[in-house]
Amino acid sequence: MTTITHINTNIDIATTEALSMQGLYGVIQSAFPKDPNTTVIGISIPILGINCKETGIISPIDDFKEAVSRIFNDAMGAIFKPIWQVLVDLANVLGLGLLDEKLPILDLSIGDLFSRDLFDNLLTIVTRLYNTAKEQLQQILSILGIPTPFFTEIVSPEKEIYYIVKTILGSLWDTIIKKIKSYIDMILTALKIYDAINQTGFSITWEAAITAILERILSYLALPPSLQDVVDLIKLYVKQVLGYAEATYGQIMSIIENFTMPVFGKPFDWLLPLNPKTIAPNIDFIKLISDIKLWLTNFIAGLIQKFIDAVLSVLQFFGITFEWVKINVPIKLCVIQTIPAR
Repeated sequence: MTTITHINTNIDIATTEALSMQGLYGVIQSAFPKDPNTTVIGISIPILGINCKETGIISPIDDFKEAVSRIFNDAMGAIFKPIWQVLVDLANVLGLGLLDEKLPILDLSIGDLFSRDLFDNLLTIVTRLYNTAKEQLQQILSILGIPTPFFTEIVSPEKEIYYIVKTILGSLWDTIIKKIKSYIDMILTALKIYDAINQTGFSITWEAAITAILERILSYLALPPSLQDVVDLIKLYVKQVLGYAEATYGQIMSIIENFTMPVFGKPFDWLLPLNPKTIAPNIDFIKLISDIKLWLTNFIAGLIQKFIDAVLSVLQFFGITFEWVKINVPIKLCVIQTIPAR
């Protein structure tokens, strides 16, 4: 029986710096042992509930890249949490009514987005709905702008459930983005009233920051691009490149490297193919569009961060302080020893 051992390492992420999925993957790879008789077969991230696979199909490349997506999503929480808190605090100070913190599905709230247990909780709920109430599950996907049916060429319920959960998790960030936009607008109105009374000019600072930093994505703050929007744009791109609308997953993945979106540019940083050792364009497509959704969220979050930095003087005047956090993700590489041939 082969014994699995672990190599401990860490990933440190400064949330003020640009995040890259391919970059995070490279950091993990750099921790691989150099011993040719030691083979890495998986990854364990206890704080995210990720464990090394010991049964079924073990595909280290796929597992590592899915782990990176989960780390990336976790970083979204670390970015959005202080943004959300300073806007709530400022709204409170200005005497504004606070926005409803409920998410559009499953009685979840904004606070749940910052929980590292959310993926596992969603997995339990989605598994139950998948097996007992598919119509209700389809309604949830529709509310979040996730295409249905989600898979057309896959007959693995386990894989389908996993990627449904992943896309739900990524799509829930749209709610906080919309509410952040509402807070920014509400606070601007309140600051204009405050300025009229106190002659401070805070609304000028606030509005100038909106114009300088957020103006080109204001429509995306009000209505972030859904997964369905991404798929529709990819279909349009495929038609432009190939000359016809209907294409196989293989054809789509062969040309998607040059896919771009208005404002955002190329919306992913993975090097393709995702897994050079397997040919599964249908699964690769699902993985990629799920990660595109996260990438778009991070793009928007990064600009909101810059906006918050630009209005720091306003926040400080009203006694609101905060700091951008760094997160540390302890990981374990799961390895086995191989016996060299004699």
